[in-house]
Amino acid sequence: MSVLINDSSEPITSRKQLVDYFARSEKPKPEWRIGCEHEKFAYRMDTLKPIAYDEPQGLRDLLLGMGDFGWTPIMEGNTIIGLTRGNTAITFEPGGQVELAGAPLMTLHETSTENDQHLTEVNEIAGPMGIEMRLAQIMEALFEHSSKTRQRFELSVVALQPEESRNFGTVKVTPFSVVHGESGGPFLAHRVEAEGRVIAYSADTEWTETLIPAARGADLFIAEAYYYDKIVKNHLSLKTLEAHLPEIDAKRLILTHMSDDMLGRHGSIPHTMASDGMMVEL
Repeated sequence: MSVLINDSSEPITSRKQLVDYFARSEKPKPEWRIGCEHEKFAYRMDTLKPIAYDEPQGLRDLLLGMGDFGWTPIMEGNTIIGLTRGNTAITFEPGGQVELAGAPLMTLHETSTENDQHLTEVNEIAGPMGIEMRLAQIMEALFEHSSKTRQRFELSVVALQPEESRNFGTVKVTPFSVVHGESGGPFLAHRVEAEGRVIAYSADTEWTETLIPAARGADLFIAEAYYYDKIVKNHLSLKTLEAHLPEIDAKRLILTHMSDDMLGRHGSIPHTMASDGMMVEL
């Protein structure tokens, strides 16, 4: 759906006038290009309802968020109605579809790359709901066409929102945001409740206060301890973790994701260290 109207608004009154209008845009064959228009519907993963323009985390917020990737807003008064970047544009169709109007490119390979970049950016803003796409990309990297092969078992990918609990049968899962750089994310610790027991997992992270509610009172807290006392970005040291254990108050602690610095201290550390094949009974 075009939002850039620069031509004359003179009414078309004859067939010749209509033909001439399109003929003026003809190009010689050496200048022929491919332009991709890609439409997709935006909807809520939890309710499957379409997303409105002005609701919280709606289509307007999607456009505003895309500004992080160098898009320039198209405004109608004080209302953002689309985006431009170079020869590309993002607009909305009447049904609420989000449309990419691609740049004129030489090959289908270029249009594929353009579209992949567009979907990556959209999923970053709409995230963490890009996990389904990432899973497909990993599957394709490991074995071509595996993501498109019908599985013999049911597979459902559910994107979790930080501090919003989801129930899977009798299992309750609550994710918490943690810190592990800027390589895509989101990075989440998990609190899992089942059969009257609670297991918390820190995932890879430097110290962050969200680990306290994630693991507070857990029957088992599985935590990374990359170094003994050295502080590094994106990872947790045992000494930093120990300073917060009284507040976390987990009943049992197992350390994982350990460097040689930690593994070399085996036997001298007063906590259980994870090992391959370890089985834990709660």
